[in-house]
Amino acid sequence: MSLHQPSSKLILLYGTVCVSFAPIFVKLLSLPPTLIGVYRCGIAGLILLPLLFWYRKRLAPAVDAGRYWFFLVLAGFMFALDLTVWHRSIIYTGAGIATILGNTQAIHLALFGILFGKEKWSRRLISSLLFAFVGIYFLIEPNPANGPLYWFGVGCGLATGVFYAAYILCLKQAEMRHHGLPAFAKLGLASLITATFMIVFALIGGERGVPSGMEWTWILLLSLIPQILGWGMITIGLRKTSSSTAGLIILFQPIGSAILSYFYLGEVLSPRQLLGAGLTLFSIYLGATRKEERGDPSHIGVVRT
Repeated sequence: MSLHQPSSKLILLYGTVCVSFAPIFVKLLSLPPTLIGVYRCGIAGLILLPLLFWYRKRLAPAVDAGRYWFFLVLAGFMFALDLTVWHRSIIYTGAGIATILGNTQAIHLALFGILFGKEKWSRRLISSLLFAFVGIYFLIEPNPANGPLYWFGVGCGLATGVFYAAYILCLKQAEMRHHGLPAFAKLGLASLITATFMIVFALIGGERGVPSGMEWTWILLLSLIPQILGWGMITIGLRKTSSSTAGLIILFQPIGSAILSYFYLGEVLSPRQLLGAGLTLFSIYLGATRKEERGDPSHIGVVRT
């Protein structure tokens, strides 16, 4: 390896740091939550569109193209649902809490594997679920100052993990049928599909609006840093990083978001919430690295974007 070429672990860490800024940019915007997703994914897709033209001959596999496009479009639909509820959770509960709740997709992936796949219950998974339940109980702290939509935001945060796990599973099904596109070209295609669904969601919900002034800066930074750089580097970094190492590195994302939300948004977690955050993060680590004994890094829970 060249001295100037970063390792896969370092690339994964860079991507995780980039993604940590996503909830901060979302909270700084006054646009409706679904509309934020439209701009975020739409701008990212347009920036990466030249890559799709360059690799246009690789967009579909030679065989099984129907199933490939089905799972790819379904993945875009699930990610659109994911961003729709996650952006609401950020706005109504806070950037730090929403990000921790959203990262529970690693646990949902394990449950999906048991319900629809061939995975079995294990002590590691049961421990992960117990820590998650206790952690979320302490993390969610009733407070009159939270606002009337706080509990709705909590529900959206928990739903985020479900939709994101479904997105990962659909994306893996598409990847099994075709893996000829580079990471950033795939990201461009996924962003455009997701933006299309989010436009429909925004129209149905009556969300309208155009960024003004400094908001254009936040929108562009949201598209460039977390959506393009963050997700792209995480995709590349996960390929050659073991489950246990990746599981530890991606936990920096919710921790980083909580730290950034303290400095940039003034959000402070109480001692009870800090305990809940620690237990929840530990449960996410257990869920994300549950295949470690079998040496299968492909089931690692991908970081919340």
